[in-house]
Amino acid sequence: MGVQTIATPADGGAESITERLAAVEAQLAGLDREGLHAALAPLIAELARERPVREACAAVSRSLALVRRLFTLTRSADAIPLARAAHALAARTGDPGLERRAARACGNVLGDAGDLVTAIEYNLENLHQAAAEGNRVEMALAWCNIGVTFSAAGNYALAAPAFRRAIEQVEDLPSAGFALFAPCSNLASANYHLRDFEEGLVYARLAEQQLSPAIRQEDPQAELLLHRNLVNLLVATGSVADAEHHALEAGRLAQAIGTPRAAVAAAVARATWEVATGRHEFALTRLDKVIETSRGFPPRCARRSCAPSAPRNRPAIPSGRSCACRSSRTTSTAPPSSA
Repeated sequence: MGVQTIATPADGGAESITERLAAVEAQLAGLDREGLHAALAPLIAELARERPVREACAAVSRSLALVRRLFTLTRSADAIPLARAAHALAARTGDPGLERRAARACGNVLGDAGDLVTAIEYNLENLHQAAAEGNRVEMALAWCNIGVTFSAAGNYALAAPAFRRAIEQVEDLPSAGFALFAPCSNLASANYHLRDFEEGLVYARLAEQQLSPAIRQEDPQAELLLHRNLVNLLVATGSVADAEHHALEAGRLAQAIGTPRAAVAAAVARATWEVATGRHEFALTRLDKVIETSRGFPPRCARRSCAPSAPRNRPAIPSGRSCACRSSRTTSTAPPSSA
C-alpha cells in the first residue's frame, strides 16, 4: 500500500514548509507586524495546498507551535491567519485529535485578540466533537476555554459555571493532571472577581495540589497565574503573610519566562502584596512600570487573567488527553492553557 495522500502532493513537500516556519519563529524578535505578515503570507498559502497526510500533520504541528509562541509574546492577532490555515489543513488530514488541537489554538488566539464570539464558536466545535466521542478530557478542555473566553469578556458569572463543568468532567480521573489544574486555577480567579474569596481559595489550593513537575515544565505561565491568584485570594482573606511567598514565586517565574505577559502578571501580584503590607510607594512605582509596559499590548492581551488551554500534544489517559483543571496555557492562563 502506498503513502496515503489527501490529494496531490504539494511541490517541495511539507519538510520545507516546516523548516520555513521554524525559521520565521527564530526571527520573531526582529519582525514587526508588517514584516511578520509578509513572512507568513506565502506559508499560509502553501498550507492550503494538498500534501501527503504525514507531511500535512507535520506542517500543522509546526504551525501550531508558532501560533503558541506568538500567543506567548502577546501577538495573538498576528497568529490568527496561520491558526486558521492550520485548522483547515488539520481538518483534511482525517486526524480528529489534530483537528481539535488546531481548533483550540484558533479559539485561544481569537479570544486573546478580542474576537470572543468566534473564539466560542471554535471552542463549541471542540466540545461537540468531544461529546460525540465520549472524550471527557477533551470536553473539560473545551469547557475550560469557554470559561476563559467569558473571563476575557469580564463576565465571571458565566465563566465560573464553565470552569465547574470542566472540573466535573475529570475530577474522578486519577491522572487528570493539567486538565484538572487549569479549570481549578481559573475558577479560583473567577471567584476572586465575584468576591467569593473563601471558595476561590479552596479551588486555588486544589490547583496547587495538581501542580506537578510536568506542569511546571510545560506551562510555567499557568503556574505563574496560580501564584498570582493565590496572592489575590490570600490578601483578600487576610492572610497577607502567606501571600509573600507566592508574590516572590511569581516574580521568579516571570524572570525565567521572559515575556511581557509574564512580567505584567508578576508585577501585579507583587504590587498587590506591597499594598497589603503598606508599601504603597513601591506598589505605585511598580504599577506605573506595568502600565508603561502594557501600552504596546493589544487590549485583551494585556488584561488576560486566565490560562487558556494550549495547543499541544499530551499523553493519553483514560477517556482522552490529560488536561483536567484548566491554560492556557493559556492557556490564558495559562495560558494562557495561556495557545
